[in-house]
Amino acid sequence: MSPDIKIKDYYLKFINEAKDSIKETTKLKKDCIIIKEDIHNYISKHKTEIAAEYNINLDDFKIEWTNKEYNPTEKLNNKVVYILKTRTKYYNKSNILQLAKYCKILYTEHTYDKSIEFANDRKNLSFKDYKSLVYRYYTAVHKAILEGFGYRYDGGIGDYMLCHWIIKDGDKKHKRYLDYNKTNIRKKELLAQGLKLYDAKEEAWYRARNIPYNGIEYRVYKDGNDFYDFSFRHSSITKKSTLEYKKTEYVSVKYRGMTYQQIADCFCKTDEDIFNLQVDIKYKLNMLLYKDPTKYLRYVRTVDQIKYKYR
Repeated sequence: MSPDIKIKDYYLKFINEAKDSIKETTKLKKDCIIIKEDIHNYISKHKTEIAAEYNINLDDFKIEWTNKEYNPTEKLNNKVVYILKTRTKYYNKSNILQLAKYCKILYTEHTYDKSIEFANDRKNLSFKDYKSLVYRYYTAVHKAILEGFGYRYDGGIGDYMLCHWIIKDGDKKHKRYLDYNKTNIRKKELLAQGLKLYDAKEEAWYRARNIPYNGIEYRVYKDGNDFYDFSFRHSSITKKSTLEYKKTEYVSVKYRGMTYQQIADCFCKTDEDIFNLQVDIKYKLNMLLYKDPTKYLRYVRTVDQIKYKYR
């Protein structure tokens, strides 16, 4: 997919959001501490009553009461919850309710601390490490798609999936699909001969000025009666059932100049090796099918496998 913004832009947005999160959460924590102190003061005045009615000696709870910190074992909170669940009569229920509120505010302050800690880690993340995380994320998405699963994107974009379709005779709706391997080979051959590659915009510019255009078509389209389709389905941002998009092609520098068969033979012994390659998902699909043609069965979505019947 052709991005409107680059990974550097996403990185800067990521860092700025972390800084904003720190600022906002720090303010919330300050408000939380004020509330905690008010409740602590109230309970301090009623410690004797609480000990007498509920058999809770607050001095036994050093972490929660003395240190005023959240206890991961939730020792005090568990006792308060048990009392609220089992007691039917109270002399002064507001005391136990305030104690429950106090335990809740300790937990809330703890979550703010963790949020600030996490945001600081995000804020200090280097661009190199950010790119590495993005790569790991998309590698995992590629793996899910190529194993036959769908991946749901938020924002109404839809479910991203790979489908295998059959072309029936007379199907006028079917669009032609590039054979990327043969197209790359032909492109290299034409460039090696010093010939100009065809460009539609460039041709239009020449035609408008009545100048002969010598660009040569280099694209090679697939033959056959089937094709594979990467698309978004169940999108709520379009009236069509399928959201199509402009695709880009990426191959890491170390693989450039090699066919997908050569890459698969040289670097891939298992499916995992293919999933982890730094290449576009279309290359990975071609390599999976090259290694095992029966894997197309993962992408069969309907019995008759006719795409346009379900649009």
